[in-house]
Order: sequence, then C-alpha cells, then structure tokens
Amino acid sequence: MLENTLAATYTPGVNLKHNVAGANWTFLLPRFALDTIVCYGVPGQKALKTLARISNNLVIVAAEASTQTMPPGVRLHSGPATSLPLPARTVDLIYIATRDAQRLIERDGDACDELARVLKADGFIYTEAGVSAGWLSQQSARLGQAVRYWLTPLLGEAQTAVPEVDAATRRYFVENDLFSSSVRLAAIGFGKRRQPAAEAAGDAANAPLRTGGRSGKRRLRQKLRPLAAALQQAAGRVEGQVHLLGKPLARRGVLIGPEVGPGIPQYLANIAAEAGVDLRGWRWGLAARGEYSSRKVLIFLFPPDEQRPSLIVKMVREAGFNARLENEYRALRWLVENGIGDAATLPQPVFSGYHGGLMLVGETIIDGTPFRAADGVETGELAERGLNWLVELATTTANTGVASAETVAAGLEVLLERYIEIYEPGAGERAFLAEQVDAIRRSRQPFPLVFQHGDPGVWNVIVTPDRRTAFLDWEAAEIHGMPLWDLFYYWRSVAIDVSRRQGVQDALAGFERQFLHESPLNATLSLAIRRVCDATGLSAALVRPLFYLCWMHRALKQATLLPRNQLAQSHYHNLLAFCIEHQDAPALAKLLLAGRAEPQVSG
Repeated sequence: MLENTLAATYTPGVNLKHNVAGANWTFLLPRFALDTIVCYGVPGQKALKTLARISNNLVIVAAEASTQTMPPGVRLHSGPATSLPLPARTVDLIYIATRDAQRLIERDGDACDELARVLKADGFIYTEAGVSAGWLSQQSARLGQAVRYWLTPLLGEAQTAVPEVDAATRRYFVENDLFSSSVRLAAIGFGKRRQPAAEAAGDAANAPLRTGGRSGKRRLRQKLRPLAAALQQAAGRVEGQVHLLGKPLARRGVLIGPEVGPGIPQYLANIAAEAGVDLRGWRWGLAARGEYSSRKVLIFLFPPDEQRPSLIVKMVREAGFNARLENEYRALRWLVENGIGDAATLPQPVFSGYHGGLMLVGETIIDGTPFRAADGVETGELAERGLNWLVELATTTANTGVASAETVAAGLEVLLERYIEIYEPGAGERAFLAEQVDAIRRSRQPFPLVFQHGDPGVWNVIVTPDRRTAFLDWEAAEIHGMPLWDLFYYWRSVAIDVSRRQGVQDALAGFERQFLHESPLNATLSLAIRRVCDATGLSAALVRPLFYLCWMHRALKQATLLPRNQLAQSHYHNLLAFCIEHQDAPALAKLLLAGRAEPQVSG
C-alpha cells in the first residue's frame, strides 16, 4: 500500500528551481561512463558538477586559477597547454569549454598535438566554441568523424540538440515547440514571478501563495502574466521560423571521434538492442528543458523515412531520481499486463536500462495535442472525459483485499507525522487532520485501494485525434494507492484552468470559486465521487477525510521544491488550511457528502 509514497522522505529543498544539472550535451556522447576528462577552460559550475560526476578524473586546463569552487578531486592545471600532466592515450573526453581555449588550440600546433597525444584511440572531443572549418577538417582526419549539432537556445545551457544534417527532425522540433527560445521575458523582469515555481512538471498553479502584503502588486503581476506569456510565445514562433532558415542565428556543437556519427548514441542503441529493438537507421533529437533536476532528458526516436517519432526515451539527469523512472516502467508494465488502457491512450513500455548509473525508459509516443491547447477545451467536455477515465481506472483496479482501513490509517498517520514535522501546523490543524485519520481507522467497511496515477494534472494530459484523453508521466504511480486522490487532484487543476479563462488568475481564488461554491465543476465531481463509491464499495463517510488528507500529501510532495524558509508559502499547505477554515461552506460540505448515503460504523 502506498509503497512509493511511504518510502519518500519529503526533505525540503532537495529539488529546488534553477538547481538543474548542467552539461546536457553529455547525453550526445557515445558513452558517458568515463575515466578521465580534460576541460580546456573552466566550464560553468553546473556543467563542472556533472563532468565531475561522470568521470573518475577531471582535469581543468586554465592559465589562471578559477574563482569557482571545484568539486572534490578536480585537478587544475595552470601550466602550458603543450604539456599536460597525463600519460599518453589516457583521456576519454576533451571538452573545449571557452572560445579563448579554442583559439589557443587552433593557433598553437604544439597544444593541438598535445591534445591528440593524451586522447585515447576511442576518445572524443566536444566543443561549442566556434571551431574553424580548417581545424575541424584536420581533427576529423586525425581522430575520426565529426558531427555538428543544431542547439538551442542561443546562449546558456544547451537544451535542444539535433544532428545538423537532419533537417526533418529540426523542423519537427520547431513545429512542435520542442526547441528552447532564446527570448525569456522573465529574465528581463517582465512577467517575472517573485516566488519560486513549485511544480517541476509545469503546473503554474502550484506556485507558492503569498499570504499577506503587496497584494496590489501581486494582482498586477497576475494580470500581466497572460500578456507576458503571449509575448513569449510570439517571440518563440518568430525564432522558430528563423531556425528553419538554417544558418542565421545558429548555435552549433561539434563532436569528434571514431565512434561518432549522426545516428542514435551508442549507449542508447545498445540498451534498446538488448530488448530486441534495432535502432539502426533511426533519426533522433534531444530535448533537455526544465529548471529542476527532476525533469527528465527526452530523446525522440524517428523510424527510417518517418516524419514523426514513434518512441520517446526518458532519462534521469541524476541517479537520485532513478526510482521515479523505475516506478514508471513498473507501473506501465502492470497496466499493460492487466489490460488497462490501450496503445492509443497509454504509453507502452518498450525497453529500459542504465548507463553511467542513470535510468532510462523507452516508451511509445501517444499522438495528440496538449490538453490546454486542444480545440474545444473551454466547453468542459474534454475535462470530463479525463475525469471519467480516472473513474474507470479506479473502479477497474479497486482491491479490498490488500489492506484494512486500520492499516491504511497507520500509513496515513506516518504521512501526518511527517507533515507536522515539516510544516509545524497549529494545534487546531493537527487535531483536525488526526481526526481525519481516525475516521478512516474507525471504519468497518472494506477499504478499496486503487491504481493511482499520482500526478494527473492537465499538464500531463493530451487529447488524441479521436478526442480521447490520455494521461502521461506515470512516475508517481501507486499500484495500491488511495481512492479519490487522483480525482481531487485532477479536478483542482481543471478548476484553476477554468477560473483563469474566466479572468481569475490567483490559484487559490480559482479553487475556491469552483470547489467552495455551487458550480458545474462541483456538480460533475460530485457525480464522479458517487460513481467511485458505488463501484468500489468505498464508504461515503470516508470521502471527507480522503479529501483533506489528499492536500496534506500534496503539501508533503511540494516541500521538496521549496527551501525551508519558504514552506509557509506552499500552495497545498495554504489550500489545506483554507479548506479546513471553510469546511462548512455549503457547496464544499455537499461535495464531501457525495457517495453512498450509509452510516459510519464506529467501534
């Protein structure tokens, strides 16, 4: 029961925004389980951290000492580049990190010879430092094939990479908004949010709430945010068209080595081959966007002569997130083996494996349009289809033989204790939540555990060509999860989206409008709750405690995205307190009475 939920520690601040791992270009390499790396010039701090992690020995060649803090074990060579403190043929990767270093190597033949001396026969060179055609031709003849990559954005960490010769994949990335725009309005202060975002999956509604002060400025920022987003999108569309022209505004990466080619990186091809999947002749492109280390690197795989990808590979950036992908692969296999969903609405697991200690999963791609961009989303029909799918998932997978209500309550009590430890709520809130756990413990009805998606916000939903809803990103799934939690969480995201289209930008205000007042969304959710109770045997008396404990759990998850000094701004922490404060609101009370009208049996 709640295997992953109860195993998590929910340590505040372990997945902070802007703390994402660097050197995304390492995923282009034939392999990145390396012994020795030499950097000419000092890379950025995030790239430095990644390079130190994937190698046993990291040597920085720089004329002057760096002010950066070096990871343990990194050696700084400030002597001549013509005499490196390394034996011949011992370096796996040479990274030319700066334009000054590139110019030095190109001008100084001895430095270039020294580079060739230390590089292993199967080693490779990577640079984005603007190589000359002559030097590139010379090194290709000397060391192996050279491959150039189209990269975006124009500055900063590369987040998109496609072999330059592959115009079709580059066009697909541009037309499907998979490239990273170089224009960021938030970076110049327009539409900038003063508080950190709180959802790595892209849910802006999960941003921490401000609970007092500067309300006028906050409302102004909320009103400007849609305009800023529209301007950002317009700038991105213009930049995308420029990228399709080819050379203008181009940023290029270059990889040189005997194992290098425009095909699938060798480590990925090998893992797929072990599962019987032959990727020879396939095209590919890499997208490594996001500002959280939990965000996965995505590699889109295109069959020969196909214009659209059929497989997607998800890969973690840091080994600490392996468990998430392991869980997704396990969950998808369970769903397929138990006949849940179909290939048009559920990603099919194809292969999985590890390289350099990092987990990767290959899945089929679900064809469709992101929920928020789908035609007719404003009518509510698509949202209700998603709700119905979650209802069906719960009713199909319900199992009353896994755990008793008392066992479930014991698990929820563990989460409550962790919540109290992290958020330090007042005595009234602690007592209220303990009462919800006790209500579940006292139940004498069989308790149905269900398969739980775990993160079914609208940002994880696409609409298929035949207008069905498909849920993606199953890494938070629970095979034996809580009933109704998926419904509450999904419908909250729908409610906030609907309210924003109605002009209410504040997330909590949008939730209040749809949940705490009579509304079509409230009525629809009420019917869905009744269907789940009727089909699974869930006691109607447990709807209320499950509602409040759902938000407690979401607050725990959100704690990992916030530094300790900002925990009081947690969206879910404040949403929970708001619901407790307004528990007697007629529409909310009516919603939480949905289900079978049966008495609670106490003991």
